[in-house]
Amino acid sequence: MFLFRISEPAISKIILEVCQALMSSLRETLYSRHTRNGYLCLGALDGKHCIIQAPINSCSDYFNYKNNFSIVMIAIADANYNFIYVDVGSQGHISDGGVFRRTELYNKLHNGDLNLPPDDILPGIGENVPYVFFLPTMHYPYKET
Repeated sequence: MFLFRISEPAISKIILEVCQALMSSLRETLYSRHTRNGYLCLGALDGKHCIIQAPINSCSDYFNYKNNFSIVMIAIADANYNFIYVDVGSQGHISDGGVFRRTELYNKLHNGDLNLPPDDILPGIGENVPYVFFLPTMHYPYKET
């Protein structure tokens, strides 16, 4: 607001109009790719610390970096907001990555037992690329090699 000398209501209106324009112009591109060849991302994977009351005699096992007790949920959601994998119950002192490495999903992915689709041609690019899981907190797709 101060940088461009525009009022907050005007900025809010501009942002809304720009988002609506992007959605209407990109709608065909965004929603026409619901086929296997359209997406090379299998889902978004992330972890969440769920706050709990300290278990009896747990010491610091469930005590996390935010100074409370938690269990960790690791989940994958697909493009339609459906959970396609969930793992709940790891101790809060373990990082999301540490929890992920202890899951059955990680073991199957690491051993090649997950039955993922083979590498495919990326539409519009023409390059052969692997299917991946997107990790929002890491800002890049994850593919175990």
